[in-house]
Amino acid sequence: MWTCSAHRDRAKPRGGGRGLRVDRAALAIFLAALAARLLHLWFLRESPLFSHLLVDSVSFQARALDFLSGRWLPREGAFYQAPLYPFFLAGVYRLFGVSLLAARIAQALLGSGTAVLVYLIGRRSCGRATGVVAGLIAASIYRPTRA
Repeated sequence: MWTCSAHRDRAKPRGGGRGLRVDRAALAIFLAALAARLLHLWFLRESPLFSHLLVDSVSFQARALDFLSGRWLPREGAFYQAPLYPFFLAGVYRLFGVSLLAARIAQALLGSGTAVLVYLIGRRSCGRATGVVAGLIAASIYRPTRA
């Protein structure tokens, strides 16, 4: 099994630990990931897929709307999917109104944050260079799967 060396990034905070220190690599990875996702949304806007839900997205949307209307239990039988995503979607809808664009932008933000988490894990376990490469790979691999 491959493992990287027991590298620990123990950089001391600059400036004596005062103030907020921004990790420029993390910020760059976040912005690159967000740009890829927003670019995808831009090109998707003219497609019929932009405003029409397919497969699981239909049930996630229905469940989120049920949550918003105060219906916590499924209308029929058991809800066969995990409820966390519909809760998230209901929260987005509560804040911004029922909007697929708002949901997709929120997902783009979460996906961009995931690329930063990949960077941070790689940096902590194998060093900064590995973290940057892993974060950029995560930022560039984008395949939307939901609403």
